Amino acid sequence: MSEQASTQNELSGNVNVGAVQSGSIHGDVVFNSLTLPVTETQLRWEERQRRIFDREETERRRDRDARRRRAEEEQRIFEKYLIFVRLRMRLAAISLIATGGVVALVGVPWLFGMVSIKPALPWVALFSFSAYCWAQRWKVLCDVRAGREIVIPADRKEW
Repeated sequence: MSEQASTQNELSGNVNVGAVQSGSIHGDVVFNSLTLPVTETQLRWEERQRRIFDREETERRRDRDARRRRAEEEQRIFEKYLIFVRLRMRLAAISLIATGGVVALVGVPWLFGMVSIKPALPWVALFSFSAYCWAQRWKVLCDVRAGREIVIPADRKEW
């Protein structure tokens, strides 16, 4: 007799693949494999899922790299801004000392009534402006040291 794809059973009819079959009356048992053949549709579906996953992974990697580059650029701009603030603070301190000296040279004789105050007025204004510039930069540097957030002007002309 030839082997059939399915076995005739007196109780229920045909037994298909994946069932436990009795090979003989003496108890031979055959376990058929439960794996079904992979169809082309399943292969296409798996390939599509793989492509979607790869595309999503590429987008995540691109976004992560863009965030890293943006953070590096912000850090570079922040460092340039701090260099600029420190330079301007030094210039304001020098100006403050120089104008303070001129105001003192003119102001002391004025206190004793020796000279008029009019020649010292532009120097007093320059001294006040230098003090304002120095204090402004000093506050920025104190905020940086304390770890507080500072606002960097977008326009370099405002630095």
